[in-house]
Amino acid sequence: MGSEVLDPLLIPIDDAMTLEGNDRNLNPNIEKCLVSLFNIGLACSMELPKERMDVADVTQDLNRIRKTFLIGE
Repeated sequence: MGSEVLDPLLIPIDDAMTLEGNDRNLNPNIEKCLVSLFNIGLACSMELPKERMDVADVTQDLNRIRKTFLIGE
């Protein structure tokens, strides 16, 4: 769901990126992290408040994403 939101042109080329021909490929760990963050953002912006993600769950998910990203899994 969130991967369609990510515009690779907005991500600067650095060690996280590789160039293959004219294709820009985002490091899978960074892409997974960003997609998870976008999914949280989408879940928090549902139209009805009762459909939105609970703040405690958001905090847990953000901590999980941070730990996963820092470990590189």
